[in-house]
Amino acid sequence: MYAIVLILAVADIVNLSYISLFIVGYTLGFQGFTKENTSQRGIVVLSVLAITLQIIRILIRIRYPGFVYYPVYTIVSHTVLGIWIFYIGFAVEKRYSEIVRRVAQNKVVSYFDASSYYVYLVHGLFCMGTAFNVYYHFNNLVISTILFLGLVIAASFILKVISELIASRFL
Repeated sequence: MYAIVLILAVADIVNLSYISLFIVGYTLGFQGFTKENTSQRGIVVLSVLAITLQIIRILIRIRYPGFVYYPVYTIVSHTVLGIWIFYIGFAVEKRYSEIVRRVAQNKVVSYFDASSYYVYLVHGLFCMGTAFNVYYHFNNLVISTILFLGLVIAASFILKVISELIASRFL
């Protein structure tokens, strides 16, 4: 598994932020990081850090468009952002477990929940690197974002269909 991910990273198909986030998430899970041991202080600290890193990343992109270390900084800021998203999810579920349970039973939420993993898998293809990055190829942010969303939805749907087809035939 690691060898495949590293080969894809070298080929600029998968960004290193995916690898770093996967390793951090796996390590946190392996260490027993659960919703029960999230703290409010940790949420505040991680929130400030994640938001600050994203603001700095956006400012670097705007003020210094050719900054050589921008991709490296993006890896770090996206890893922290990914950890923060999971941390917030754990905290919300811990505090509002009954509401979360009722919302999770909603058909629309269930549909997006079933598709979110595929969206996660394909979104980086269209916003990172240079080959398929719509933001790299188009200078208009609105058009790029609309195109990005359309491509992510289409690619995630195709990946989900292919995945279900393979699973039904071989598993």
